[in-house]
Amino acid sequence: MIWGAVALLIRQALKDYSLLEVEDELTRETYCGCRQEWFATSWKRASGCGPSVVSTIMNYISRSREKDGPPGRVTKDAMRRLMDDVWTFVTPTLRGIPSTKILRDGIDRYVSHNALGLSADELVIPRRRELRPPLRDVVSFLKTALEWDIPVAFLSLDNGEEKVLDTWHWVVLVSLAYEPGADAVNVEVIDECRMFEANLRKWYETTAVGGGFVRLRPR
Repeated sequence: MIWGAVALLIRQALKDYSLLEVEDELTRETYCGCRQEWFATSWKRASGCGPSVVSTIMNYISRSREKDGPPGRVTKDAMRRLMDDVWTFVTPTLRGIPSTKILRDGIDRYVSHNALGLSADELVIPRRRELRPPLRDVVSFLKTALEWDIPVAFLSLDNGEEKVLDTWHWVVLVSLAYEPGADAVNVEVIDECRMFEANLRKWYETTAVGGGFVRLRPR
């Protein structure tokens, strides 16, 4: 965790960050989650942030469910196979995956096909600010998923004033830190194997287009 500065923040995070690790079986380099550049074709590499995010989430869920404890790190080759499998169900359009509904529907197809006993929920952050759910509701949505020990898919269609986030892009949300009343809300996210902190309140208040979140829940 990287929340060392503010003691008053309430924190919720995944239980074991090591389950996010992927190891290159040739170089022994370790990655945090997967990268869309690992796809074999140029189209998949260009449009694959959504399927990559879902692959990282599914890998974490699978490893956290191991009855005898997690095995060694998943290999890069195994992660690539998972990414291709996920792509079959979570398939980008010509515009990528620009809505939580498209990603949620794809996840539902994947978990149904694999009988995983999960369902997907979405929380949309609309373009129009007056239609956005209260930030405290966003915090509750994310906190519940992390209490289930499940990462969350986060869509930023426009990064607003939070420049550490990209525009038209999916990332994996792995922790949440907030003040009571949601006066301050920070998150940790993974993007292209890099984990970093983002100011979620700033994004929520300044994004011009919005985005949203998709979480998985046990049935």
